[in-house]
Amino acid sequence: MATQPSTRRQFLRVAAAAPALAGYSAGSAANKNKTRLRIAVIGVGGRGMGVLKASLAIGGIDVAALCDIRREAVNRGADFVQTKLDYKPALFTDGPDDYKRMLQRDDIDAVFVTTPTVFHGPMGAASLRAKKWVFSEVPACNTIEEGWDLINAAEESGKGYFIAENYCFMRHNLLVLNMVEKGVFKTFTFAECGYIHEARDLQFNPDGTLNWRGRLNSSADLIGNTYPTHSLGPVSMWLGITRGDRMLRATTMMSRSATFRETALKRFGPDSPAGKVTTWNGDTTNSLIQTENGVVISLRFDVQSPRPHHMDFYTLQGTGASYDDEAGIYIDGKSKGWDPISKYYADYEHPYWLRHAEKARTYGHGGGDYFTLQHFYGCIREGKPFGIDVYDAVTWSSLIPLSAKSIREKGMPQEIPDYTRGKWKNRKRFDWSNV
Repeated sequence: MATQPSTRRQFLRVAAAAPALAGYSAGSAANKNKTRLRIAVIGVGGRGMGVLKASLAIGGIDVAALCDIRREAVNRGADFVQTKLDYKPALFTDGPDDYKRMLQRDDIDAVFVTTPTVFHGPMGAASLRAKKWVFSEVPACNTIEEGWDLINAAEESGKGYFIAENYCFMRHNLLVLNMVEKGVFKTFTFAECGYIHEARDLQFNPDGTLNWRGRLNSSADLIGNTYPTHSLGPVSMWLGITRGDRMLRATTMMSRSATFRETALKRFGPDSPAGKVTTWNGDTTNSLIQTENGVVISLRFDVQSPRPHHMDFYTLQGTGASYDDEAGIYIDGKSKGWDPISKYYADYEHPYWLRHAEKARTYGHGGGDYFTLQHFYGCIREGKPFGIDVYDAVTWSSLIPLSAKSIREKGMPQEIPDYTRGKWKNRKRFDWSNV
């Protein structure tokens, strides 16, 4: 989707009226061993087209419907499906609520939510209540209330919810996960993660007006860490968040806002629409998170500062070993100093990566885009629970509203909801080695 309302409140008003029916279970026998799955895509922009192309490349997929407020977007998607499958899907372009009409169809097994971020929560919940499997782009939701709505919809439904956190499946992150599963790190004490991705030019249209990202990043209602899941996803899998541990509270501070405005003034001038904006989100946001098991997580978010993209910004420390994405791996009693991570490929390459590496290499985000689709379709066909589920999705995403609230309250700690309602104590780690 492209042309959107100009403030976050308008965004949420547009998407708020989601239909209500039912919710969630780990697997469905009716879907087990199903040969072809019928999908629908809400939002046929860059990510939506990426999903279509990757899904049809994987195979065994039919495209039942496409939805976008831009007719040219759905037509582009429909033409691609026509070329690949020799038919055109049903198209839904009648305004921002037309996805609800699409969800009434009974020829859709799974829905892909690939719209701007503020629509993810309402559209994901509506799709669950329409009895569809859900594959959502990140983040899952933008408010605590949207998180609970997703949980309730998922728990009541006969379908499952998967958040497409592709950073979890990058080679090094899976290797560290395998070392964790083999007990190399022993007792965890600290983790660091961050999304440091300079995105100044992604906020503006060529004429100096703001695109949907620019409108979000300049909204006074949306401050702090607005994109935490790429950072928290891998770290949460390592630490067992929602599966043996949980995040308790977070305190957040934000720097002044400077770079977006300087960029707007330099590129378009003070009289341009972009140059008149004075409410940009802060350049850098930093959160400290405490877990139930006594681990401290340092979380950073920065999409403005002029510095190269740091895609793998991760640290993990335990009583047995430490990992630093730049320095390497140090194993107590074995390493003399930081070892390059490549030294551990032979012993600790994750089985999941090894089985799918050749196919994954041609996909984006270090192969992560392949793994998200492979896992999503595989679980539906086999009637198995997702390894990253609705509890993970809303927990990671909760740092969006909680970071903003902490900033407004001058760094006061914010309690993180237990979306599992206590189930984190007994939820087992997902066994990725057998996927």
